[in-house]
Amino acid sequence: MLKYTISHISDLHLPIIKTPKYKELFNKRIIGFINWHLNRKNNHNDNIIKDLINDLKKQGSDHLIVSGDLINLSLEDEYINASKILKKISIPENISVVPGNHDSYIKIDFDKSIFHWKDHIGTDTVLLNYFKSKKNPFPYLKIRNDIALIGLSSAIPTMPFMCYGKIGKDQLKNLEDILIYLSKKNYFKILILHHPIHKIGPFNYKGLLDNNELIKLLDDYNIELLLHGHLHRDSITYLKTKNSIIPCFGTPSSSKINKKEKQTSYNKYEIYKINDKWNFNAYRRVYRSDTNKFTQEKINLNEIKIK
Repeated sequence: MLKYTISHISDLHLPIIKTPKYKELFNKRIIGFINWHLNRKNNHNDNIIKDLINDLKKQGSDHLIVSGDLINLSLEDEYINASKILKKISIPENISVVPGNHDSYIKIDFDKSIFHWKDHIGTDTVLLNYFKSKKNPFPYLKIRNDIALIGLSSAIPTMPFMCYGKIGKDQLKNLEDILIYLSKKNYFKILILHHPIHKIGPFNYKGLLDNNELIKLLDDYNIELLLHGHLHRDSITYLKTKNSIIPCFGTPSSSKINKKEKQTSYNKYEIYKINDKWNFNAYRRVYRSDTNKFTQEKINLNEIKIK
């Protein structure tokens, strides 16, 4: 039985290694920069990131998914540094990235931002002929061993102290085109975005504003798995649609120790097919601050709540 393994990390908030210029802080960034020095700088540990990279390389998964918030202030130097970090883990075709709200902290030219991650966000070259009219790199589609990886961007600039996301009508239409294409064959379909599909906080102020529109689309087209970040904690639920029940996995910040549990983690999935029917196992790679080592535990899928 052939298994395809996927590692899933999120919300690294990589260290700001170059002090921003004053003119770069004359906007919302000044709030984020102050927050970085007072809060995130101490909570997101560079040593954990190094241990994480070593564990990812040691595990040798077939693919790595990064579900957003690689950086903090959407500075071009941050995008470039994040690209260098990803190259330490694996070759570009084995990594898929979607942006988070901190990766789109303010409005910035594509050429000075997400462009630096172009090797991780594009639709497979052999599939481009099917989606010629798509100008936006999102959603993208990659197919590996009949496993379809669909990357959505829910990252939009917001007002200070807000961190909601939105997909938008154009992406939803292009996503429908992708799902129609995939419906012609027995693919294991994974949808990747930063914000969870379930409502978060009062009035969904931290969540996905058009989550209902996405759920309506998933009512008509089955997918097998949804992966997200954003919450900085484990989040494992099922989404019940008209035709299926979709497991939704959110992984915590892979660089921030939970002070109460003294640990953080990332997820790993083993996907396989038996008698032409797809199955998967899920595992949690747990990093403890007292040992500085990772251990693995299996996730019991039968205990996941339906929302």
